[in-house]
Amino acid sequence: MEPSESTHPADTIVAMTIADYVNIDANGKANLVGAGIRVLSHESGTSASSPFAVWVTLSLADVPAHPVIVELVLTAPDGTSVRLDDASGRPSEVRITQSATFATMTPIDLPDGHLPPMHVLAANFPNGLHFPPGRLYRWQVEADGVIAGTYPFYVAGAE
Repeated sequence: MEPSESTHPADTIVAMTIADYVNIDANGKANLVGAGIRVLSHESGTSASSPFAVWVTLSLADVPAHPVIVELVLTAPDGTSVRLDDASGRPSEVRITQSATFATMTPIDLPDGHLPPMHVLAANFPNGLHFPPGRLYRWQVEADGVIAGTYPFYVAGAE
């Protein structure tokens, strides 16, 4: 299914970054190391990028009663999905899908409406990915097939 080109309402909040490493604890808190990466390099002598992670938080003001399908998709700048070689050399779409039930994660009770429910997603790529170098890409987060946000980045050429 192709994502809708329309985006979620203005009260949808998306935060996204690339880091060296991400860990999400049981309370949904993120531990990010080296956050804010906009340029990935290649590992010396390989076709793989350096190791990296993607961190996303998604808040929806109006959460449906059913679980929301949240997807993180690697795309070209125009939004078309990108296929990269997997470990066996076959081209494969890079897409992470989760069924999300949104919840307000706080250690105290708050009146309804003060904090929008949030879903946290983290994807670590400890072996990097086999990106063709010298190109722009973007991570795109979708909620029930609707684009909620994007994060552009560049993959530098192998040295």
